[in-house]
Amino acid sequence: FALARAFDKGRGVPRNLVEAARWYEVAAERNHAGAMAALGTMYEFGDGVRLDMAEALRLYQGAAQAGDPSGMTSLAYLYANGKGVARNTKEARQLYAIAADKGHVRAMFNLALMDLRGEGGHAGNANGVKLLEIAAGRGHAGANLELAYLFDDGRGLARRPKQAAAMTRP
Repeated sequence: FALARAFDKGRGVPRNLVEAARWYEVAAERNHAGAMAALGTMYEFGDGVRLDMAEALRLYQGAAQAGDPSGMTSLAYLYANGKGVARNTKEARQLYAIAADKGHVRAMFNLALMDLRGEGGHAGNANGVKLLEIAAGRGHAGANLELAYLFDDGRGLARRPKQAAAMTRP
């Protein structure tokens, strides 16, 4: 897995997505959940491999079943958007919640958006705002921006336009 990641990110070796996919495949065949999730992403976007949503879905499902929060988050995204699978916001929300409980920041952000919109369940501004605050605190730029919009509009919390403006400054 480490060699695959090195080729994927170009750490210590020239970046080579074809080699990364080859080594992720080796690790995935040995049931490495992180490799399944990473290889799934490569198939989802056609990076270093042919674009193949069925293979991406299979790999994400394997990673999610093994408890990998990245695999869960990627699988949830497919369900939330009906990408390569029938749209199922309830399933997406459940997967995001499990991954968020494991500390996955992107899952927190996506679950917060679903909470705020009431997708896959009832709308919950308080929980959505809480998740955005945690994700923003861990460096998720999208969560920070969404919080700024909420502060500016006063949706789900007290209106604080000065704080919103400060959050959007580079």
